[in-house]
Amino acid sequence: MAAVRFENVSKRYTRGGNSRSIREALTASLARPFTRRSAEAASREFWALKDVSFRLEPKQALGIIGPNGAGKTTILKLLSRITTPTKGVVAVNGKVASLIELGAGFHPELTGRENIFLNGSILGLSRAEIRRKLDSIVEFAGVGPFLDTPVKQFSSGMYVRLGFAVATHVDAEVLLVDEVLAVGDIPFQRRCLQRLNQFREEGRAIVFVSHNLNAVRSVANQAIYLHGGEVRASGAVEPVVSRYIDDTGGGPRRGAGGTIRRPAVPARSEPRVLAVELLDDAGQETGVVPVGAPLRVRIHYETPVSVQRPSFGISIWTEEGIRIATVDTKFDASGPPAIAGTGWIECRFPSLPLLPRRYLVKGGVYDGETGWPYDRWGWDDAVLSFQIETSPQHTPYVVLTEEHGLVRLPASWNWGTGSGASAAAP
Repeated sequence: MAAVRFENVSKRYTRGGNSRSIREALTASLARPFTRRSAEAASREFWALKDVSFRLEPKQALGIIGPNGAGKTTILKLLSRITTPTKGVVAVNGKVASLIELGAGFHPELTGRENIFLNGSILGLSRAEIRRKLDSIVEFAGVGPFLDTPVKQFSSGMYVRLGFAVATHVDAEVLLVDEVLAVGDIPFQRRCLQRLNQFREEGRAIVFVSHNLNAVRSVANQAIYLHGGEVRASGAVEPVVSRYIDDTGGGPRRGAGGTIRRPAVPARSEPRVLAVELLDDAGQETGVVPVGAPLRVRIHYETPVSVQRPSFGISIWTEEGIRIATVDTKFDASGPPAIAGTGWIECRFPSLPLLPRRYLVKGGVYDGETGWPYDRWGWDDAVLSFQIETSPQHTPYVVLTEEHGLVRLPASWNWGTGSGASAAAP
């Protein structure tokens, strides 16, 4: 049985209107056939959600992304039964726990211990359950020495850790999370991600709303991208995230297939990049590369004058702006000694060790002596991208994912018995 069914859901609000409780909404729905909405009321209405659908099974985590005002929080309100849909069906099988307002219900004058019991009761735990979970809550929050100190003396980090620890010890079938990772230091954020993944492995369903795309990648195994209350993309996480980045201008303007061709410009006296191609080993344009497969990057150039000792460079980046690697003919002392007229140069990666996600390719042609860029692509104009995908041919025995990092390093293993004396690799 599905943990969450969200079928053709729409939600209408009135600008300047007060939100209604479920009781008030039920009363209004019964009276609706006998009342008429004024034109003024209709003009103040807007749709926070429009025909949104998704289904979530146990052990699944749905990441919801989109700009502010897209309808993400409205979905959480509907799932937590704070409000009701105008149209469609919202069905949740089991208990719901919300990690939206961490520490909501904490009393500043009470101690950490007292607030654990208070907040746990608000979240639906009995005193016996709280006593049974107390040590685990305190250990996760890391507030043991301060457990009997009023929380008004806690740092903001301690306060947030305690709120998260209590909320994640609720035995619920569905967990709703809204930007919980926007606070706290990096070690705390990592522990949060580990805890959320543990929840999923325990058979619970998670709805995770965040602007942190890397967090969505880490937690979710499916995603939807909302804009203006409508679903613009849904499905596997990486394509949905890539679509969102593209739409918001954070991503590159990509050429068709595996090639970009740059527009003509007035004559210049320095080398210029005309086009860049991504090719497989058969010489075919490609935008999808299996883990461990080869990739060729071919740069077409022109120069009106002879240029001595040029260098050509290529760098590979994540969509978040992390440079993975750079190769350059100057580093390898392998480029042409001089260029003139039109020509091309190609770099071949015999076995690309990147793990599955989307990557960007940037580069240029430079003065080999000073490093001055004659011409570059990918910084201010179109940039190539490619998708690394898993392949049984190149990843035997296991399916590699982003959880394994960004790079698959070549390595060899030895094994034996006894003291473990060092031995050369075969």
